[in-house]
Amino acid sequence: KLTYTVGQWDFNVGKDVLPIGTFEFDEYDFDSHYNFNSNLWNYLSVYQWGGSVGYTTADEANHFTAMFSSSPFGMHPFSKEWYEECPLYGYSLGYRGEFESFSALAAANMFEYEPGAFVYATSVGVKVPVSDSFTFGADFMSRGYDNPTLFGQEGTALATLTYEPSDSFSVTLKGGYEFSKDEDVFGFIDDTEQFVPTSLALLNRLQDKNFAFGGVAVHWYPMDNLRLHGVVATNNYSHSLSINVGAIYYFDLFNLFR
Repeated sequence: KLTYTVGQWDFNVGKDVLPIGTFEFDEYDFDSHYNFNSNLWNYLSVYQWGGSVGYTTADEANHFTAMFSSSPFGMHPFSKEWYEECPLYGYSLGYRGEFESFSALAAANMFEYEPGAFVYATSVGVKVPVSDSFTFGADFMSRGYDNPTLFGQEGTALATLTYEPSDSFSVTLKGGYEFSKDEDVFGFIDDTEQFVPTSLALLNRLQDKNFAFGGVAVHWYPMDNLRLHGVVATNNYSHSLSINVGAIYYFDLFNLFR
């Protein structure tokens, strides 16, 4: 994306992340793990084309964003299908607050799923350091078709507790609960077996239950440019245990061939 800043205002155009308003989406992709995250995180495409205007307060503690973008439910912008069919759009308002005692996110989104028909999503997230080594986090989002109410037809709630005694080591406990009253929102139906359900509504209709998940993730940097991670997760959909281990190595392309 391209960004132009004037004083406390910023103007952005290009492919950008939608202001979802939860800390689960605020993490870098390589710090997140699919088996450790919600159905929403796994199946909502948050990278969309569009433009946004942002404003930061003088103390730099608050940032407000208004964004116009392509919809996560539409065809990929600039594709042949996008030109042939009626493009779908999204409208977003986002807030980020960084304070000494806590951090906060909030958002309100309207996404077209067909021309003139919208999914409404409202969300809030908070992170609170409870000691020098422990941080508590919580997210909640409510969603519904053409129904901009706080408690809609579908929702996601989750909580985390992170122990980080140093910059090189952290352990995170996470648990979440997602419900669907009827309609399929932010998901698609896939008959193949997955660890995370592709449709909360389908799970509710076929198994008469909502989605509950949890696990633990460990990140360790034995060197500045090497991270090792291990994740153990489970949920009430797969009735199984998922174990994910791996490594990420960071290297400088400019120094690689020197």
